[in-house]
Amino acid sequence: MSDFGTELHRRRLAAGLTLGELARRTHYSKGHLSKVESGGKRPSEQLGRQVDAAVGADGALLALVQRRDRGTGPAPDTSMDGPGPAGQGGGHPAGPGMGAGGGPPLPSPQTWVLELAPDGRGRFAEGIVRSLAGMADGLGVVSFTGTYATAAVDVEGLAAVAGSLRKLGRTLSPAAVLPMTIGLLHTVRVLAGEAHGGDQRALLVLASRVAEFTGWMAQETGDDRTAMWWTEQAVVYAAAGGDETLGEYAQVRRALVALYRGDAGGAVALVAPVRRRSGLPPRVRWLAALREAQGHALAGDHTQAMRLLDTAEAFAARVQPEQSPDLMLGPSTDAHTALVRGWCLVDLGRSAEAAELLAAWLAAMPAGQARARARFGVRLALARAIEGDLDGACRELDGLAEEVRRADSATIRADLRGFGAATRRWQHHPALHDVRTRVRPLLARAG
Repeated sequence: MSDFGTELHRRRLAAGLTLGELARRTHYSKGHLSKVESGGKRPSEQLGRQVDAAVGADGALLALVQRRDRGTGPAPDTSMDGPGPAGQGGGHPAGPGMGAGGGPPLPSPQTWVLELAPDGRGRFAEGIVRSLAGMADGLGVVSFTGTYATAAVDVEGLAAVAGSLRKLGRTLSPAAVLPMTIGLLHTVRVLAGEAHGGDQRALLVLASRVAEFTGWMAQETGDDRTAMWWTEQAVVYAAAGGDETLGEYAQVRRALVALYRGDAGGAVALVAPVRRRSGLPPRVRWLAALREAQGHALAGDHTQAMRLLDTAEAFAARVQPEQSPDLMLGPSTDAHTALVRGWCLVDLGRSAEAAELLAAWLAAMPAGQARARARFGVRLALARAIEGDLDGACRELDGLAEEVRRADSATIRADLRGFGAATRRWQHHPALHDVRTRVRPLLARAG
């Protein structure tokens, strides 16, 4: 027997389960589980999660699978493959003279280069150029400079623009939103440099929130390195404006990146100190507790994950309504804790419970939340597939296809690849074949 097989056999007997009962609970065949116990079959990570939950191992069996696979990476998903999350989304412009869907002719695609200096100077070039360095004005290169603030700065108006961009980020591709957020951030940082006193502090805090959101959108394109760079800029702006909160919140953002890299221990280590800091706002501690719970769930530790989800609910009850909702860090508390609980239950091998919870909360989700609906809806489809309800899983994905396409999210694509891996053993199921055909182009958008 392998180490995993020996430990599974021991824990199954201790739990009083026959192979047949374990097969019914996990939706793997009795013969397959027998071969895993005897060492004749290598367990997948998904099987590790399922049997870990079935025998109440609290992550011990899953850890044996992950220890074996550490450093080798996940097996490639040959049936639903697509480029990894490091790719950039956004598609390609239409060819010269060709409108989308055969519509009216469009101008030939050109590269636009915008150079923005911190003192307010800037240049714009229309045409295929690599850099504006050393290029004189003319031939499509235009410089602009001057004082930005000719009257009192309307900080509330700028914050409302930031809020509008956050709303657009719920429904539009990050590639569509990023140029707008970067342009707004440039305007705010220049105005902050010209302002004084309270206006300057307010503008710096606003710049920090726009930079944090820009980092989130960058992560949604799959560019974790750039996402963390923007998050660091947000911390600098916030500190200059007298807001030390964002330095701790940045740990929450880093933990989310760690989770998507499969680094459960790293995520927990980043946010546990934040969750324990009594002087921080409840919102930041709430988000830290959620990420910590997700880290424990990824490691298969049901006891710790549930304890931290309960802690997160207690923090959420203490979160006060935001005086400036446009500057809010993270999502609304209304349904997010319950959705993350459902997310964790999938990782904990409790797919039936996860599906019930996610379905109920997604049904109540208000309009205008396409990105959240797509992210948690794909998770619901994964839960149904793990539970063996392939027809239900395919119906979920069919209903989400357009929202997934519009969201163009690297994190959602990662979950789609997880769906592919979890359903590989049913690759000949007719409904699954059809949905794979429709999902494959969504994965290809990463390239």
